[in-house]
This record gives sequence, C-alpha cells and structure tokens, in this order.
Amino acid sequence: MNTPYSSHIPRSASAHDLLTMQIRTLPLNSRLAALFGNIPANAPFSGVVWGNAGSAKSTLALEFAMELGRFGTILYNTSEEHFSVGTIQQRLRFLPVLSPRVTFLENRSLEELMNALATRKPLAVVVDSVSEMDAEQEEVIGLIDEFPDTSFVFVAQATANDRKPLGRNALRHKVDFVIKCERRGGSRIAINEKNRLAPTAQEMVIFEVN
Repeated sequence: MNTPYSSHIPRSASAHDLLTMQIRTLPLNSRLAALFGNIPANAPFSGVVWGNAGSAKSTLALEFAMELGRFGTILYNTSEEHFSVGTIQQRLRFLPVLSPRVTFLENRSLEELMNALATRKPLAVVVDSVSEMDAEQEEVIGLIDEFPDTSFVFVAQATANDRKPLGRNALRHKVDFVIKCERRGGSRIAINEKNRLAPTAQEMVIFEVN
C-alpha cells in the first residue's frame, strides 16, 4: 500500500535538524539510479522526459515506471498511443522487468486522469505525453499541486527546432529533473539536462539498434 509522503515531511527544522535528518531514497537498479539520481522515498518528485519522435522517450519512461512499480502502484496514462496499435506491447517485450503494479490508462481527458488519481492514489503517474492531453499544459502541470502526495513524470515532444520540450518553459522549471532523449546513429541516448537529485551519470544508453 502506498504511504502518503506528506506525513514524513517536517514543515520547519533547524540547521542541526536538517544536517542530521535521515534522507531515505528508493533503491533503484544501478542503471536507472545513475541517470535519475536519488529518488526520494519520503517525498514526491517530478520530472520531464522529452525528445523527438523515435528518440525512445516513451521507452525510457516505461522502463522507469516498471522500476518504480517495485515500491508502489504506478499509473501510466497514455494519451498519444492506443492499445490497439501495439507499440506499447512491443516496448513491454523488450523491458528487463515487468511490474504487476503498473496500470495503463488510455486517456486524453484531464478530468478522467484526475478522477483516476483521486480514486487509485498511485505512488507515481506517468503522463505520456503531456503534449497530447486535451488540456492546456499549465492545467496538466497543475496536477503536481493538486495531488501533492503523488510523483509525476511528464513525457513531452520536442519543438520543431529540437531545443526544448513542446510547450511553455513552466514545465521544465517546476520539475526536479529534465532528461532529453536523442538518436545517435543506431543508439538511443538519455541525457541529463537538469537534475536536482544528484545523478552520477550525465548520459545513459537506452538501447542500441544493430
């Protein structure tokens, strides 16, 4: 069962209290821990995974969701791809670990997503992609404040010039990490552009095509 984050977070503390505070992190596998950093076990986090079509941003988000499923229930909201197309199924076949605690929701409605969050109370939710939701990006970002005990990972498409996630800058400024996915020949690479969670790797190979 998921534990509310807020019950573990003090609202005030002295410098000594902060120095001696025990900070618990989720024991992710070494590969993902190096890229994503110290994911807190007693506080929510948020992040953006973005890139062009075919850059493996959804593959990375899905692998991360499956790893988070070791620690609680995860909701994967797919607004861009339909179950009937089979692309999600293809990605699942290539993942090293599948978690039974990851539930998929094919949905573009912000209201339906909010209802799912309110009733299921997941540890984390992946919105793939935020660019395809039937709502303004600011409304989708607002879920972070609306559901303070839930962690969020937003998958976003790149702008035409490939310089930032599609939409306004508010998304990347509000979150804890921003990871860009790109093609390099036959490889798909994840790059840390911003990360407050102390990652040990600047880049990671998502997969390679022979």
